[in-house]
Amino acid sequence: MKIAVLSDIHSNLEALQVVLVRLEQEKVESLYCLGDMVGYNANPRECLKLIRERNPICVAGNHDYGAVGLTDIEGFNDYAKAAVLWCASQLDQEEKAFLRQLPVVRKEGQVTLVHGTLDRPEEWGYILSVQDARMSLQFQETPLCFVGHSHVPFVFQEGEDYFRWGQGQYLLDPAKRTLVNPGSVGQPRDRDPRASFVLFDDQAWSIQLVRVPYDIATTQQKVLAAGLPVFLAQRLAFGR
Repeated sequence: MKIAVLSDIHSNLEALQVVLVRLEQEKVESLYCLGDMVGYNANPRECLKLIRERNPICVAGNHDYGAVGLTDIEGFNDYAKAAVLWCASQLDQEEKAFLRQLPVVRKEGQVTLVHGTLDRPEEWGYILSVQDARMSLQFQETPLCFVGHSHVPFVFQEGEDYFRWGQGQYLLDPAKRTLVNPGSVGQPRDRDPRASFVLFDDQAWSIQLVRVPYDIATTQQKVLAAGLPVFLAQRLAFGR
């Protein structure tokens, strides 16, 4: 089965729409979402609607929980805090109820989904180094784990001392625990502004890291029109 893995959409409607078109072209059969559907950009309700229509298998991100009062946003930077408060003001009670019921970790057969790290998922830690990855792997009970949060795509396999980066296809070894970050749909931070996601073939046990361009200027205009911090619009053009 071909499965799409999306993370960190962050209310970016233009990026999400382009990604969903690509998923239709790829004849994707199922959708995993690793959290942070809201935050940062100007279309939280529209993005939630598009994702939910596809009956995804989801976990929560820190911005999702922040928008519904389930995580303390005092630790957020000023830009993130302003955005999550604005998003919270846009969501209706039913949308908030959907975010509130999402788990922080979910297992689907041989795959685990989490937004942050598996060692302390409710604390929203980042996997930014080999040491971080090895720590999370110690708590991984399935051969494969998809993780988000850092907005940087990577593949890390047990026994290796380096991350694999970059667009392309990777054949995984099911005998070795593997971490995969699909990158961010709505706010990439690897200096590539294109939307990022993963296609996973659970029969071939392979993944493809995919990048697609989208209309950044329109997203930026919406961010500014909503009164969100200017930096949140500017950063989209640089992928950081």
